[in-house]
Amino acid sequence: VEISLPGVLSFLADNDPNSYVPGINDINKAQEEKYGPGDYRPNIPVAFWSFRWMIGFGMASFGLGILGLWLTRRKFLLPPAMRTGEDEVPNLVLFRNKALSPKFTKLYWLTALWTLLFPLIANSWGWIFTEMG
Repeated sequence: VEISLPGVLSFLADNDPNSYVPGINDINKAQEEKYGPGDYRPNIPVAFWSFRWMIGFGMASFGLGILGLWLTRRKFLLPPAMRTGEDEVPNLVLFRNKALSPKFTKLYWLTALWTLLFPLIANSWGWIFTEMG
């Protein structure tokens, strides 16, 4: 399925939907004329995959954060008998008056702990994408 949006790339590049956007080969020829013979094209597979890894790690971090926010902010809906103390690991609440089992609560907290570096990894992939593309 091909979706065509005419003029969007031109608008993003030059703020004008009718401007010309040169391709990789055109830019390579211009660079060869300016700086001499050589291959000035970016590494396409690295740019392609680093963008996807950046978005993947970023979305995983965002999704886990939103899930954690939703699960922890509903704690006030638990009856007082189901609430944990201030110095205990909080119960995670899925629905009104329904806490997650201790197994899933522990699994979520471990997942959150092990994915603390995901934003940094996403940032690093974004840096690679910027430098390579």
